[in-house]
Amino acid sequence: MEELRVPQRKVQVRVLLAGGTELDGLLFAPAQGPDGRPGRLIDRLNDTSEGFLPLVRGQEKWLLSKSWLVSITLEPGEDDREPIDGEDVQRVAIELFGGGHVEGELRYTMPATRARLLDYVNAAPRFVRLLRDDGLSVVNRDFIVRLQQI
Repeated sequence: MEELRVPQRKVQVRVLLAGGTELDGLLFAPAQGPDGRPGRLIDRLNDTSEGFLPLVRGQEKWLLSKSWLVSITLEPGEDDREPIDGEDVQRVAIELFGGGHVEGELRYTMPATRARLLDYVNAAPRFVRLLRDDGLSVVNRDFIVRLQQI
């Protein structure tokens, strides 16, 4: 059955769950995306065919519900494999459910007539990437309480 396994790459992360628990561990992204580049964690997170993701912490293995993931912070160096493209750049401060706070840049491409931050946030998939000064975070928009341009 090994031949039926989809090749994956390990991504070192810190996960914040809705209850406030933080977990360090490994999530998995496809080894290769459809464009031939390394697969991106954001694509796995936004895949609606999966409701759960495996997280590995040493010998422990957890299945995490995507519905309860508030944010995921990639460890330094991991963001190199998660390129962020986008013609529109908005520097934002985000207040998360439970009191968390992150700042950084949202980069996206929208039609010129719908390029406002409001348009993007309303049209974005469940998980959006935020380029911070010190790395990359992925935020579940369902847990954004307040978003402000800065």
